[in-house]
Amino acid sequence: MGEPGDTPKVTEEGAPPVLAPTLRVINQLVDEGLIDSYVIGGSIAILYYSEPFSTEDLDVFCYLPGRPEFFHLGPVWQRLEALGYSSHGLYITINGVDVQFLSPGPQNDLEAEAMESSVPILVEGVSARVFQLEYAMAIKVKAGRWKDWNHIEVAMSSAEPDIAKLQSLLEKFKDDHGVKLSDKWEEHYRGLR
Repeated sequence: MGEPGDTPKVTEEGAPPVLAPTLRVINQLVDEGLIDSYVIGGSIAILYYSEPFSTEDLDVFCYLPGRPEFFHLGPVWQRLEALGYSSHGLYITINGVDVQFLSPGPQNDLEAEAMESSVPILVEGVSARVFQLEYAMAIKVKAGRWKDWNHIEVAMSSAEPDIAKLQSLLEKFKDDHGVKLSDKWEEHYRGLR
């Protein structure tokens, strides 16, 4: 199986089948040059390694051609709408799945490092990449919403993350307000005692 946290717990046969049609469309965007590369993040990334839980959308972290400083999704959304998909708010619904396209941020950011260290997967024969579990968990700590902490709990109890690797990431990165992720972790769990 490999090192804890590096090998997805869910096999190809156990991956959510509803994602394959959506991933085919996203792969089409890559083939057409509208997206350079993408990685599955958010709750779906944690779900790939853990026991099931409810989530409402698919977070796709992507690089656009040229990796510009300004993350402009206009051409991506225009192409998807031309293919018959509808947008609402921050999401575009692709084959029944609400997808949010996100920028990984500056090269030294947690999300950028998570993209660079992502692992290849197959979802019903469709190629994609997914965050390593520990990166997905660290990004959840960074967001810090109650549902994020709930997803972290599921991962802690069912997915066997590499705790040393997770702690290293939490020490290395800060949230958008400059708070070290390890401090957020300690504060959250201290509050539960």
